Amino acid sequence: MTADQQTHASGGSPLEHELSIPSATVLRGATSLRQLRDRVQALVNELDRLRKINQEFAERITELESPGKKNPNSVTLTFDNDKEKLLARINSFIKAIDDYLILEENK
Repeated sequence: MTADQQTHASGGSPLEHELSIPSATVLRGATSLRQLRDRVQALVNELDRLRKINQEFAERITELESPGKKNPNSVTLTFDNDKEKLLARINSFIKAIDDYLILEENK
């Protein structure tokens, strides 16, 4: 009978026989290895998921930053180049709001 056959006949593993490691230790090592492999695989899956999200964000940023694209849900403000015209316009808005507030107060 070979050493492997004797080891199997006695219920041990070849590794246990060759390295004189008790089978409980081999089983714990195998379980730990399996758990480690599962944890590494979970991390790899999470990294893949985060990379995909990161890529989507990068594409969205590029889209938003491109000069030719306008977001239909956004408002673009343009101002007169003339500072005096802009100031007069802002003051007219302020006056309109003040007038409205006075009317609401008097009701």
